[in-house]
Amino acid sequence: MLHQLIDISVRRFVCCRTNSPTVSVQQDSMLASAHFNIRVGNKKFYFYVMEIESLLRYLLPQEIFEYFDLIDFKEVEGGQLELHLNEKSIKPLEHADKELVSNGFDEPVRIQDFPLRDKTVYFVVRRRKWKDKHTGKIYSSRWDLIAKGTSYTKEFAAFLKGLLGQIPDKFE
Repeated sequence: MLHQLIDISVRRFVCCRTNSPTVSVQQDSMLASAHFNIRVGNKKFYFYVMEIESLLRYLLPQEIFEYFDLIDFKEVEGGQLELHLNEKSIKPLEHADKELVSNGFDEPVRIQDFPLRDKTVYFVVRRRKWKDKHTGKIYSSRWDLIAKGTSYTKEFAAFLKGLLGQIPDKFE
């Protein structure tokens, strides 16, 4: 998954910087540290990717890596960074006795986290829905990602409360 995201990002970067519709990316390694050969037209470039996933583990809440896959990221208007996350295909433990099949995703939820380099950071999270084969009932996992009554991650809400004495409705 991480390598697919890197591949998409490299293609976007190269296409934006060169205005070339023909970009081929060849990955030399399946390790977290990867080398890419990028061909734009008849020119070849060499690209090295650090262990991005390892770095992100220091910057993002642990629950993100346990329960979600990072599927995309983008900078949106106003200097906001959105990290799009889909829940991994892990059946809810509390319904292990049921025969469940994946049934798409709930509507995405935006959760604000600590800013990075003066950019407001939002996780756009899609929780997976599970359907019971026998009853048709829909189930979802409940993840403890946000502070109660807010749209902030638990850690960010605790930081704001310590800093401001309260948790604001909106923080930019």
